[in-house]
Amino acid sequence: MRREEDDFAAYRQQQNNRAAPFSYIYPQMPPRFRWCRRFAQALFLIEWGGFVALVLSNFPAGVVALLWGKKALLEGVGAMAFLLSLVSFVLLPLAFLARWLRHTAKLFWHCPCCGQLFPYYAPDGRHEEMRNKECCYTLRQMRIGYVKTKLCPLVIPSECPAGRRKFFKMENICTLDRYDDSVSEKVLALLLEWACYGQHMSGLVMGRKKIAEIPQIWLKAHLLNVVKSTFDYFDYWNYRRLLEVVVELIPELKDAVLSINSGTTDPDLIEIIDDYRDM
Repeated sequence: MRREEDDFAAYRQQQNNRAAPFSYIYPQMPPRFRWCRRFAQALFLIEWGGFVALVLSNFPAGVVALLWGKKALLEGVGAMAFLLSLVSFVLLPLAFLARWLRHTAKLFWHCPCCGQLFPYYAPDGRHEEMRNKECCYTLRQMRIGYVKTKLCPLVIPSECPAGRRKFFKMENICTLDRYDDSVSEKVLALLLEWACYGQHMSGLVMGRKKIAEIPQIWLKAHLLNVVKSTFDYFDYWNYRRLLEVVVELIPELKDAVLSINSGTTDPDLIEIIDDYRDM
């Protein structure tokens, strides 16, 4: 039976965690997070690397068989191509094993302090993108910063969603232009998600306030690159919110952002473009 004192103790612990300072500043993070990220990235690379190697290694054998017939596979270069294609099939079970192991994140991806499971991007066939958005949406609703790195299916929160234990602090936005562009653009992509993807005004406003703190010269130079590479501008809600941000903070980029969807046939996107072209 759960006692009232237990709830109060949990509340007090959560308040103490909120008051405590961050131990790391992104891109630094706790060692456990780094090892989990590397493990997840390794599984991802093994899985897709195995499938790519299978396709590429079978290509020479297919060309030899097509040009010189199946008998050529037993002689000279053809035999080497055939042997290479056979060896590649060894990688296929390894790729399937890596894909299965990617589902084991629910066994190890949890808070190192309280054991609370973290939201994570679970590979789930055609529902992958939806699951990813759900994880990020949950953290944005709780006003918790997160990181989604390349080739890693894990969504890494900056705080524990349950106990609010602080892990790493998102870098000071005012100094974003002093870091490597690859790191700074990841931070900007995250802020654009906060400012445009959400459905609640508090999250939208907070994301836009942070973007407004970024040095204008750096923002003008990198915003379009981030939008084209990571932003979901085919979604009408996200696209309208993006234009709101651009018109408010950097209106000189409005025409460039409008041109991104200039060839669309979606009536909702066309309506948005018409609304902002006359502004």
